Amino acid sequence: MTSIRTLTVNLACLAMLDPFATDAYLPPFLNIGNESGASQSMVQQTLSLYLAGFAVMSLFWGTLSKRNRLGLDARLKVFD
Repeated sequence: MTSIRTLTVNLACLAMLDPFATDAYLPPFLNIGNESGASQSMVQQTLSLYLAGFAVMSLFWGTLSKRNRLGLDARLKVFD
């Protein structure tokens, strides 16, 4: 029973990371460009690269977590 609870919490954390990070990044979007001297398109590319990386890695999380539960926990720790 404990392993089902742990798996549920881990999957909920993974599902929560993308919307949380995007919502934390979008409000200061204009300020990031102004303070760093980057154009709007360059700042938009950083968000696009983040979302592309998150999408690609989500393809591997499922298969890796089936083989190695510790690997999933380690990836959650790295994101923090």
